[in-house]
Amino acid sequence: MESEYEQEKLMVCYLCGEASPAESFRVEQHFFSDNDYFEQLLAAEDALVDEYLRPKTPMNVRKRIEPLLTSSAFQLRQVKFTRYLMEQLCGSTVESA
Repeated sequence: MESEYEQEKLMVCYLCGEASPAESFRVEQHFFSDNDYFEQLLAAEDALVDEYLRPKTPMNVRKRIEPLLTSSAFQLRQVKFTRYLMEQLCGSTVESA
């Protein structure tokens, strides 16, 4: 059985488009059959969006996350919404996608 750290690492690789086909298949099987895993995957996705928008996030990390953020119109809307929320809460602008 995978440790929680290994599971999160695999989720991030999957979300960033870095997982192998076998790893992607394993993640997809797991999130289709386990609601808790699916919720964890959504939380990991939200955390990546937040990390991307933080001003102090290193460029190499931002570049790693970009494929996720540009993968669909939904993702682009999510980034815009999260950016808006962060700006409202912090009172300053955040990084652009």
